[in-house]
Amino acid sequence: MRVPMLTVTIDSPISDLGPLWDDLVTHAAPNVFMNPAALVAAVETGFADIRVLLAWEQEERARKLVGIWALQLRRLAPLWPVVLDALPFDYAFVSSPVVDPAYADVVVPAFFSAIEKSTLPKVLNLPSFDAEGPVFEAMLTSLGKRGIEPLVLSKLSRPYVTRESGVKRSGSTRKKLRQDFKRLSALGTVEVVNDRTPAGVQPAFETFLSLEKASWKGERGTALLSNPADAAFVRRLIQDLAGQHAASVAQLCVNGAVIAAQVLMYCGDTAYTWKTAYDAAYGKYSPGALLVCGFRSMSPSIPR
Repeated sequence: MRVPMLTVTIDSPISDLGPLWDDLVTHAAPNVFMNPAALVAAVETGFADIRVLLAWEQEERARKLVGIWALQLRRLAPLWPVVLDALPFDYAFVSSPVVDPAYADVVVPAFFSAIEKSTLPKVLNLPSFDAEGPVFEAMLTSLGKRGIEPLVLSKLSRPYVTRESGVKRSGSTRKKLRQDFKRLSALGTVEVVNDRTPAGVQPAFETFLSLEKASWKGERGTALLSNPADAAFVRRLIQDLAGQHAASVAQLCVNGAVIAAQVLMYCGDTAYTWKTAYDAAYGKYSPGALLVCGFRSMSPSIPR
């Protein structure tokens, strides 16, 4: 079996990976938070200090991108030393690298070797790391060969839905959602709008930001608009991802008025439900749950 000839580069985020990134995510486990557009948005708005590890296989005529891992340089507490945090920026919730599974056994140790030889910090914080798939197994193997045992602080299961599983078609929760949908429909025309064009995403995102600011998050100061730096970053983030058709805002409307909004991000064959906000005046109808849980299956009149 041919052993791949790999090189790993470490640099600030670059935005011109284009088709190389697109090709990688067609067969690797996705992670939208490793999208170069998201990383560049974080750096250029001063939101995060990021270094990107890129694994390349040298082919006959060109280099092939077989792995990408963005790491944030940050202090986890005042006076603590700087570490490498695998969540590249705040508001990211998956820290796993995007690696071609056919190369996982060589890319992961190559990443560690590159970190060891660099001037980067040698402590890795891996919150929200995907423990399924070949990358995690390759990481455990590589660390084991170095005599390193990772310190696991907690484990949790993240909900997900596929065409085959994950959505309850019956039961008390589904029954309540159907009842909520019927009561909401009595108020007027109910529809979902999810314009994925770049021109349509930005105003929809502003609507989401306004809904969130008007909610309890605004009262507690945790809404995105409560912090100017956060607001500047997420606006740039969604704008740049939308330019790649990698973000949109699904809206639940009654008589044309938006009562709930769900920010979605896309990578490969996966959509991420990033943030949700709703109008508290419609809270008794569970508008956020209806939007997130796919209420469209409850009525044939609503487009899928």
